Amino acid sequence: MTTRNFFVNHGLECGDIVISAVNNTITGLATAAPSADGDVANKKYVDDQDANIASDTLTFTNKTFDANGTGNSITNIDSGNLLSGFLLDEDNMASNSATSVASQQSIKAYVDTEIGNISTAAITEGNSNVTVTDSGTGSITVVADGGTVASFAAANTTLTASTDITLSAGADVNIPANVGLTFGDDGEKIEGNGTNLTVTSGNDLTFTATGQTTVTNNFEVGGNTTIQGDLTVNGTETILSTQNLTVEDAILGLNRNISAAVNMPRFSGIHLHRGTGSAATELDLYMVWDEQTNATGSTTNLGGTFTFLGSVHNDGTEVPNGDFTLADIKASVVEADLTGNASTATEATNVTVTANNTANETVYLTFVDGATGTQGIETDTGLSYNPSTNVLNTTATEAQYADLAEKYTTSTGDLEPGTVVRVLIGPGNGDMDILPEVEPAMQDSIPVGVISTAPAYLMNADSEGQAVALKGRVPVKVAGAVTKGQAVYVDDNGHATASNTGSMMVGVALESNGDSGVRLVECVLKV
Repeated sequence: MTTRNFFVNHGLECGDIVISAVNNTITGLATAAPSADGDVANKKYVDDQDANIASDTLTFTNKTFDANGTGNSITNIDSGNLLSGFLLDEDNMASNSATSVASQQSIKAYVDTEIGNISTAAITEGNSNVTVTDSGTGSITVVADGGTVASFAAANTTLTASTDITLSAGADVNIPANVGLTFGDDGEKIEGNGTNLTVTSGNDLTFTATGQTTVTNNFEVGGNTTIQGDLTVNGTETILSTQNLTVEDAILGLNRNISAAVNMPRFSGIHLHRGTGSAATELDLYMVWDEQTNATGSTTNLGGTFTFLGSVHNDGTEVPNGDFTLADIKASVVEADLTGNASTATEATNVTVTANNTANETVYLTFVDGATGTQGIETDTGLSYNPSTNVLNTTATEAQYADLAEKYTTSTGDLEPGTVVRVLIGPGNGDMDILPEVEPAMQDSIPVGVISTAPAYLMNADSEGQAVALKGRVPVKVAGAVTKGQAVYVDDNGHATASNTGSMMVGVALESNGDSGVRLVECVLKV
């Protein structure tokens, strides 16, 4: 088909059809309904169709209504006009359809029924978990009878009850290690660390039981313990590790479990531990009643006697074994009615000695005739001593020690024994009386003696200073080797030497010494 263009300035008429360019209209069309795709629909046909839509039933197949635009809506749809089964009115939602819509009444009825089935006293969730979660920073609170009984929060959990709180469990109630149960202001606490259980109290800790309180295995108390009532200890051994034991009772009862005399043990008494050992002086000591040894003499026989003995004891028992030693009983004073030989009673193998260092009196030294046995005590009026002056008066013809000495004050405190000394050289200004008298000798000095420790005779014994040996034999500090019989001379620092350097002689060596250092050598003085 060839397309042709034509122009109409004011209009075009063709039969009944008028095209008006002025009015922009096409009139005179047929009023019948168009039948082909290219037919023009006229006003009458459109109006008729609108009327049909308003009054008739329209059927749409696989069509979509879009009323999402502003002002668009679908209204006046009656539920009876919906597809059968699309709108269901089931209070129990029994059909459980995935394509049907429930009515408002059925939804409300179903929800009300389900809420009514929830218990107001308990939450039950079959064989699964029930979780109540607070996703914020608040807490979960349980209220009963108008009051809060439990509060759960991230930091603290609080349980409150006006009466008892009862925990019922088919197994243990576990608390983690190092987390305890506290009471009040945390002054009282029970806590375990997985091994030990600690009960802490800020003040008193009281255990009250209507029956018996039993502690199995070991029991230790770290502080003072007061028991209000009788104390019964059942066992094979009771150990008290204290420095002092004070008992207020007047009588100590032993062998309380003995019901008949035939069951009486041989020894009953007190055991004094002295440590292990085999010597007689190292044995443990016992103050006991000996059931097998009868008393002798005129005393009443009680079927035994009190005995002091020394013995070792078997492990695990305080009882002495059969190998024991009876101990002597000694006392400084015995006050009692005694019988026996008076002459024998005046003898003693030991006496008590009292120190007397200051009394201004004359006392006499005592002697005996023999070294052992029964001897008489004797004195010598020519041998006396005064404790206040330390003066011993006697006539001596020999002495154990070998030097004659005299007391002199020294320059530097106590000098060592064997030090060769000289007279201290002073300024010569009249102050000599207040200076020390001797000091360690030097090579160019004149020796006057040697420091002694045990002179045979000491002159001016009550004076201050040290004993200086003037004559006799005495140990001398000699520097270097020396041969017996060789002369020794003054050296520096209070020493003597076998080397003759022109200094003055101290004495003659009575023994040899090959040591190159300074040694004490026995010498006879020649000062």
